[in-house]
Amino acid sequence: MGLPFLTKPVLFYSVRETHDPNMEFPDYNSWLKKQPFLNWYTADWDYGYATLYFFCGGIAFFMLANILGRFKLQGRSTIRTPVALYRYLSARQYYVARFDWYSPPLGQLLIVVAMIIFAVVLSFAKTTYYWPAPGMGHSPPLGTRTGWISIAIMPFIFAFATKVNWVGYLTGVHPEQLQVFHRWTAWIMWGTSLIHTFPFIVYNIKQGLMVEYYRTKVYYWTGVAALIPQTWLVIMSIGPIRNRYYETFKKLHYLVSFMFMFFLFIHCNYRLTSWHYFWATLTIWFSAWSARYIRAFFYNGLHHTATFTPQADNLTQISVPTRLRWKAGQHFSVRFVGMGAHAWTAHPFTAASIPDEAGKDSIVEFYSRGLGGITGRMVSFAAEGSATCRVVLDGPYGGYLVPMSDSDTVLLLAGGSGASFITPTLLDLAQRYESNASRPRKIHLIWAVRRQECISWFEFALARASKLLPPDVLQISIFITGNDTSDNVHDHDEKGSMDWGLEHMMGRPNLATFVERCASVESSSLGIATCGPSSFNLDVRNAVAQVQLDIASGKNKSCGLVHLHTEAFSW
Repeated sequence: MGLPFLTKPVLFYSVRETHDPNMEFPDYNSWLKKQPFLNWYTADWDYGYATLYFFCGGIAFFMLANILGRFKLQGRSTIRTPVALYRYLSARQYYVARFDWYSPPLGQLLIVVAMIIFAVVLSFAKTTYYWPAPGMGHSPPLGTRTGWISIAIMPFIFAFATKVNWVGYLTGVHPEQLQVFHRWTAWIMWGTSLIHTFPFIVYNIKQGLMVEYYRTKVYYWTGVAALIPQTWLVIMSIGPIRNRYYETFKKLHYLVSFMFMFFLFIHCNYRLTSWHYFWATLTIWFSAWSARYIRAFFYNGLHHTATFTPQADNLTQISVPTRLRWKAGQHFSVRFVGMGAHAWTAHPFTAASIPDEAGKDSIVEFYSRGLGGITGRMVSFAAEGSATCRVVLDGPYGGYLVPMSDSDTVLLLAGGSGASFITPTLLDLAQRYESNASRPRKIHLIWAVRRQECISWFEFALARASKLLPPDVLQISIFITGNDTSDNVHDHDEKGSMDWGLEHMMGRPNLATFVERCASVESSSLGIATCGPSSFNLDVRNAVAQVQLDIASGKNKSCGLVHLHTEAFSW
C-alpha cells in the first residue's frame, strides 16, 4: 500500500513520459526541452549517472594504485621520484591560524577540491537555468540537475562513513582517513541541495503558486523537512562545534540522519530512478553494519570485563583480558555496558599493548584522558578503586599500511598520551628484533610530556623494549614540556650524537630537526610514525613533506624512501 504521503500507485520508479499532448510549444521550445542535459525525463541518466561515474572512477583509480602498491616496486630507483611526490601530497598539511583550522593533507584537499569543481561545473555548465516560457514545466532545469547530483552523492556519503568500509578495502585506505571525504561529500550534497531548492522557490513565487504547492504537493513540504535535519548535520560537523558538543552530536547523529533520509525518501516520491539510490545506500550501510555487529557481538563476544586504574595527569588505564588478536597501531571501538547512558555508544581507543603468543590470553590496554562526557565518567569510576565494567570490543581496526618493521631506520614520535599508539609499535619492533623477524638498524623514540610523573604511564613498556634492543639500535628521548620550559630545545648536539641511549631533556623537541637528521642517515628506507596533538602532527607532516621534495629533486640521496603514518587524538 505504501506510505500515505506518496503518490499512488506507488512504484519502484516512474514512467518516462517524453511528451505531453496537452502542451504545445514553439519549435525552439520543443527542441530545447528534448536536449541532452535539459530533458527532464533523462535527467537522472545525464546528471545522476555522471556523478556516479565520477566517484566510481575515482575509487577505481585508487584501487588500481593500491593493487600496484602491493607489488614490491618501491625499492626501484625508477619510481623513487614519483613515490616521493605522491607521499609529499599525503604528508603536506596547512594551518589557518585565524580559524584555528588544520587542513586535511594536501592530497586529500586536492581530491575535495576536485569534487567541488565537478559539482559546480556539472550544475552550471549548461546555462539554461530556467525555462524561457512558464508553460514548459514546473521544474526549473537548474533545480532538476542539482537534485539528481545531490541524490547520486548520497550513497558515497555512507560509503565513506562506515567502520567496516568497502571503499577502504578496495583502495587500501583506512576508514579514519575516509572520514574527510564523508564530511566533505555531505557538505557538497548540502550545497547542491540548496541550489536545488531555490529555483523552485523563485519560480513558484513568480507564478503565485508557492503557498498552494507547499500545501498540496508532497515534494515541496518534504523537501523542507529533509533540508532542516541535513543542515543540522553539516553545521554540527564543523570542528569547533562538534568538539564542543561532541556527546550531543554523537548521540543524535543517527537519529537526525534517519529523519533526513525518511523525508528525502518521500520527497523523491519514486521519480524516475531516484529510489534506486536509496536501495544502493541501504545496501552499503546495512552490509557494513551487519559485518561490524556480527563480529563485535558474536565473534568477539560479550564476556569481556574492563578494569579501570587511575594514572597521573588525569589519565585512566583500561585493561581488558581477551583472547582476541590485534597488531601494533590498531584500535578498538569499545562499548561500556555498565556506564548508563553511554552503555551502547562506541568509543575508539588505541590498543596500547601488543598481544602475547598465539593461543594465550592477552591484556589489551587503553588509555583515556578525562575531558568530560564518558572520559570524565571514567576518571571518577577509576577513582573508586577496583572499578570494573563489562565491555564489548568492536575491532580491531586500522593499523600500519606499511609496517614499521620494513624500514631500515624508524623514528617514533609521541606527544602526551599519543605514546599509547607509539609504545606498542616499539614493543613490536623489539620482539621482532629479538626473534630475528626484522632488524632495523636504528630506532629513535621521541616522547614529549608535560610533567616528569607522566613517564610512569609507559615506563614498564619502555624498560622492556630497552632490554630487548641493543643500545646502539635504540635511543629514547623524553622531553618535559611544562610551562616553565622554553619553547624548543634548540641544541640537541649538547646531549651527544644519536647514540641510541636514553635522554631526558627540558623543553619542546624540534621535530623538524629530528626528521631531517634521520633522513640524512644512509638507509634504503625510513619509517616515521607520529601520534599527538594536531600542532604536533602538523610539524612532523610538513618536515616529512620537505624531505619528500628533497628526495624527488635529488637533493637528498642518502635516504631511499620515507613512509609516514600519523594518528590524531580525536576524529
